[in-house]
Amino acid sequence: MSEIQLAPRRTTVLWEGDVIVLGSTFAGLAAAVAARHAGLRVCLLEPGPVLGTELSAEWLVEPPTHPIVDRIRALAGRMGAPVDDAPLDVVLGTIACDQLIAEDGVEALVKVVPGRILTDDQGHLTGLEVVGKSGRQWVKAPRLIDALPGQRFLRRMGALDPLPVKYLARRLYVAGLAPLAGRREWSVPGVSEALFGPVVGGPAAWPGEAILTVRFTAESVDESARLLQTLDTAAAVFAELRRTQPEFADATLVEISPVVSEEFAVESPALSLSGTTGFCAVASRFDAVARMTSGEELADTTKTPILDIVGTMLSAPEGETIASFELEAAPEQDLPSAELPAARLTVHEPRDVVVAGYGTGGAFAALAAARSGVDTVVLDPAPVPGGIGSAGRIHSYYHGLPGGMQDRLDEIVRGHTLRLAPKIGGYHPVGRALALGREMQDSGLDIRSGHTVFGVVRDGQRVAGVLSVDEQGYHLFPCRAAIDATGDGDVAAAAGAPMALGRDGDGFPQPYSYTPTLYADSALRHHNFDAGWVDPTDTLDFSRAHFEGRARIGQRGPYDRNRHYCTLAGILGIRESRFALGEIRQTFDDFLEGRTFADTVCSAMAHHDNHAMDYAEESEWSRRHVVMFGLWRFLCQGNVSYRALLPREVEGILMACRALSVDHDLHQLLRMQRDLQVLGEICGVAAAEACKRGISPRELPIHELQDLLAERGIQPNPPQAYLKEDPEPCFADLAAAGPESGLAMWRLSRLDDPSRWDAFFATETHADARFRGAVAAALAGIASAPVIEILRQTWRERVDEPRLGVKSPPRYVVAVLALAELHCEGTADMIEALLRENLSAPDLLLLLRALAVCADPRGVEIVQHFLEETEDEAFPTPLWGVANEAAHPTPFRSFVVIRAVRTLGVLGSRAAADRLLPYTNDPSLLIRRHARRVLAELQPKSVT
Repeated sequence: MSEIQLAPRRTTVLWEGDVIVLGSTFAGLAAAVAARHAGLRVCLLEPGPVLGTELSAEWLVEPPTHPIVDRIRALAGRMGAPVDDAPLDVVLGTIACDQLIAEDGVEALVKVVPGRILTDDQGHLTGLEVVGKSGRQWVKAPRLIDALPGQRFLRRMGALDPLPVKYLARRLYVAGLAPLAGRREWSVPGVSEALFGPVVGGPAAWPGEAILTVRFTAESVDESARLLQTLDTAAAVFAELRRTQPEFADATLVEISPVVSEEFAVESPALSLSGTTGFCAVASRFDAVARMTSGEELADTTKTPILDIVGTMLSAPEGETIASFELEAAPEQDLPSAELPAARLTVHEPRDVVVAGYGTGGAFAALAAARSGVDTVVLDPAPVPGGIGSAGRIHSYYHGLPGGMQDRLDEIVRGHTLRLAPKIGGYHPVGRALALGREMQDSGLDIRSGHTVFGVVRDGQRVAGVLSVDEQGYHLFPCRAAIDATGDGDVAAAAGAPMALGRDGDGFPQPYSYTPTLYADSALRHHNFDAGWVDPTDTLDFSRAHFEGRARIGQRGPYDRNRHYCTLAGILGIRESRFALGEIRQTFDDFLEGRTFADTVCSAMAHHDNHAMDYAEESEWSRRHVVMFGLWRFLCQGNVSYRALLPREVEGILMACRALSVDHDLHQLLRMQRDLQVLGEICGVAAAEACKRGISPRELPIHELQDLLAERGIQPNPPQAYLKEDPEPCFADLAAAGPESGLAMWRLSRLDDPSRWDAFFATETHADARFRGAVAAALAGIASAPVIEILRQTWRERVDEPRLGVKSPPRYVVAVLALAELHCEGTADMIEALLRENLSAPDLLLLLRALAVCADPRGVEIVQHFLEETEDEAFPTPLWGVANEAAHPTPFRSFVVIRAVRTLGVLGSRAAADRLLPYTNDPSLLIRRHARRVLAELQPKSVT
């Protein structure tokens, strides 16, 4: 390894204030609150995904007494957590940490990694350079408190030795035990020489559940592999307890703590530098230091140069300077810009392949590359591999398409699952992480956990290295090929490849999901629901949406203590973000019409798993597929082109994640875990073969790659065309049960022959077939008398059921939408009547859009009146995937108002444009971006 420096670059200021508290340990929470109570502006920076490190990540449920712990306990109790000196509940306590910080007005930023200290020309502290999904940014403040365990950031910056570690620990959440009275110990001889004493257990917050602590001697754990080694040993300890201890015979391992705890051999020294240098490190993770309670020293603004030992760490080495291509903040964040000075950079030995991310696709890409005989390193910030399947706890499901390494890994995962949780719906997330971790270690991979990728270096158009940051600083991993398995396309975006984001209507990607672990009826389950629609400004409703599952489905009564959430997923389930733009951009019609390609590398199968609640802003294709044809659940198979894995305008990158070159609609099918695992394996094989030949992955002969994949069991299925040449059988299918009737509607919506439609309506008597036929005919542009009359009658009679499919609105709404497509006279009046009725917000959005489609000038008056009449309406909408959905709806007012104003703009009116102004600065970046886009559409066009 060697050191060079990254060239100076422009960046954005993420936050500016008085005090930065680094680390959301109990001490960090206490320090942040104390500083805020002293009247200072405080930013709490947490490298992990959630606040309250000891509780949320280490599962320390019985911390020492402290006012901050008391507040967390009280807040959790309001949400239903047991009190009366019971241990803290992991789930509700974690949410309580968020609420505590929000109540006190502290700015909290998670998944932000500290890179280095920044100073002014006189050597005074100006803040931290941090790294996240927006690349390197500046967090400005003249004071810094390091509350990370072991003061590890300031010790690195000051070139101080790390504190000696007495032992390491992992905690296990176990359910299905007889209640534990007090603490217990169990010996597990023969499991591992690395164990430090017996397993120690104590009660969890809820009856029949316990937290076990497995300790390890620090010197016996390999630092480079300690996350996987301790996870593996902890799982083996539980399996041994189930085998040898009668009280564990029916127990279930719910989860193992995501973070390895460190117990230090000495008390942390105070490192009290705050009053004279702008620095301070808290003395202990449980003690926020008494003087911080008053905030007196924090309020001291005296500036003197920082310590010399820190100053030596700030200067970049002399010699070579390299330019970088890095992630940047979205312009709509409206952040001020600043100049970052040159930064130290550790350069590692060149590798053949760098894989950024070891989640769903990345783990398979790294395995495939390493097993193909090339030198491979994999980088990821997460503690264990597996991504959404391990840390997010989203189950994989599969429809039988072939896929290389999956069968072997599935057997390993099933074996772990049976040992750890015999009663579970699907795979155990720990089992998945163990299976992938062992395979990766056995394959000779260089696994680098804790690394956040933020950029690349390029040689011309070719990516020549990947940039990352970890606790030790900045790194460059030179390579001959890079595999982007970040999920968000971070490597490709940083390198300068053209990218798309979200749907065309408003730029929104799919909503994210969240998956708490649920133990109920003696079985372990995971409850995946759409948290992405929750109003981010309402923390209490957010927690209620999570813990609604504590009550029985369909009930709103008190908590059922036999049904509650045990742990939270370590990561959000991000369904969609960026898409790379490749030489080909595949669409859902490619699958439906059975298109194949000379460079087809695999097949995929799923349905249009679109979790939208506002199809008014989805594509025309998606509206028809889901709303008008009812095909949301229709399973469709198609072929994937190798070109979809290669972004344009850069060389040496392969996309082994959901950010491949597809559109928003096809992505809903192609984002499934099993398909991405196959795509990851393909990328690993392609990258390895390109390195062996000394060529770019784009230059790889496709037929030779296809042969290599076939040898591994990856072969595309023959394409299946769902479009029939002869429309006649489709008329008969309109009366069929299941997806055939919806497919018939899709096929017939292309039939613009009036005579064929006249013959159908003259002979068909089945009411359902006539309605479906009328909708399909309208979408084909057939405005015949039978079509119009059937649709109008459906509206007059307010025919609701049976709905055309999942997510399709009442039939009378579909009828009006079809009439709008035909520009039928009187449709605007029909929509006006419906807007006065008690319809859901998603249906209102469709109708407001339909007013723009039918182009009736009366629509302006109708929309304006609607906005006036609903001035105080929040348009509450039930969340998708939450038990007892109607109990805790989320407001949809912003979506309705923006859609209404947009419709007015299409109809030629700017009368309501001012209604957009509050949303142009909305806390939600997506709403802010959408409102600004619509406002720009309403601006008068200049004449040149």
